[in-house]
Amino acid sequence: MTGANALGSVSHLALPSPYATGATVFGIVHGLPVRGFAMMRLALAARLTPRGSFRGALFSPGTRARHRTVMKKVRRPDS
Repeated sequence: MTGANALGSVSHLALPSPYATGATVFGIVHGLPVRGFAMMRLALAARLTPRGSFRGALFSPGTRARHRTVMKKVRRPDS
């Protein structure tokens, strides 16, 4: 549910009939693509988060210190 949908559902309290119906329709028409985009972002995050964690990506500030310690132990080839 978006804010536009919530405002459209109570618009009959403040607007005359044709405008209230228009606000309700706008809330539905606006909410469908917004929800679709949110579901796409959710699917993308659900797909990339486990993939990144297996590769050692950092997700919280607490893992940063541990990551620095590990990186100091890794030998780097001389350039």
